[in-house]
Amino acid sequence: YGHRHHGSRHQVGGHAMVLQSPFEAVAAARQGAGWYDEESFYAEARQWVLLLQLDETPHMIWGDGAHIIWGIRRDHLAARDFSRTVFDAQGH
Repeated sequence: YGHRHHGSRHQVGGHAMVLQSPFEAVAAARQGAGWYDEESFYAEARQWVLLLQLDETPHMIWGDGAHIIWGIRRDHLAARDFSRTVFDAQGH
């Protein structure tokens, strides 16, 4: 899942190592599923999985310790519809 290189962690699948909000929450909010106090929000958040996370390395810098994350809904992944992924950049 993850490979460490000079303190960074790149990852395919699994759970995102986030710096701010959980990626699944970010994706649910972008889908218009409401907010944390609504069941629709949690139902939507549970549908999202990590595709790829890249962390900063000495050769890739996006801020102060940033991660960039791509994720997809489980049903879109099953259908191999990568046109509907969500991207999130998180940093300090």
